[in-house]
Amino acid sequence: MSFNSPDTPMAFRYVDHLADRIEADTSLSKGEQRKTKLLLAAAEILQDGAYHNMRIADVIKRAGVARGTFYIYFEDKSDIALQVLTDFRATMFNVPRVNFSGKDWRTRIYLANLYFAEVHQMNDGLLRAFYQFVDEADDFRKMRHVKEREWVDRLYHAYARVFGPAETNEDRANVLRRLHALRVMIEGLCMQVYVESMSEMVALFPTPQKLAETATDLWIDALTTSEAASAPEVNRAG
Repeated sequence: MSFNSPDTPMAFRYVDHLADRIEADTSLSKGEQRKTKLLLAAAEILQDGAYHNMRIADVIKRAGVARGTFYIYFEDKSDIALQVLTDFRATMFNVPRVNFSGKDWRTRIYLANLYFAEVHQMNDGLLRAFYQFVDEADDFRKMRHVKEREWVDRLYHAYARVFGPAETNEDRANVLRRLHALRVMIEGLCMQVYVESMSEMVALFPTPQKLAETATDLWIDALTTSEAASAPEVNRAG
């Protein structure tokens, strides 16, 4: 099945988004301006490198502030990385520029997958740092798990609007299992292509569109099996 892709990317480069957001907020005090400069500097370093390579000295040099200023706002490099990556993850899910208006459910799945692939392509360094940080910070790992459950809950409600709610608890559990597996699949694909840059995967998925098309075909197959959706096809046009 083929899908029409938007002419321009729907995703955003987080460091540009953060810089624009800071510039647009004229209400920031001098202290808040210094803090946001540090956050932006840390975000740029994480995007260019990785969490393990980030040094406080590099952050304060890029931000143009004194070393003592850093410790007014942050305890250590883990603290500032946590704030940057938490905001990045929230921004990634809260401000998607995806126009679903008038689109059928299959195209909506494709656009959501395309957005997710574009986010990984445009923010590969931050996502590399994100996955490194998840391995080291228990609180951050718990936050990630909460966000992922919320994501699957939204997917289930979207599913129910198309196919109708599950009739039994086991039917609902079956749908949730599929949605979690599909979520892990698209995230794993994006990680191997854009974060790990595995040569074989990059060759197989040369564009975000190709990755999104493949993932969407698998989503549609999974969601339209008799076990996952018992509604007749005529009711699935939404």
